[in-house]
Amino acid sequence: MKIGAEASQDDNQTIINLEKELERYEKEAALKHEKYYNVKIISDIITGWARWVVTKIDENYTDEKAGDTDIVELFTHISDWTVEALASI
Repeated sequence: MKIGAEASQDDNQTIINLEKELERYEKEAALKHEKYYNVKIISDIITGWARWVVTKIDENYTDEKAGDTDIVELFTHISDWTVEALASI
């Protein structure tokens, strides 16, 4: 009887430890999800701004064309246009 009781106690402690570990992982996942959400919002804001800037500085860029362009290409275009504008000064 005593041997079975000790094993049961060990099993209970294992379950408690695993539940604590699960809770810790769930908190980490929630924190990472919140950070991802915040990064996504900021990325969308910056991309929208870059699209707006490109359509203002380059008449060849329409809203539709800027909407299909990724953020790296937008910033490359903005920097190229800025360099050209500064070179002409």
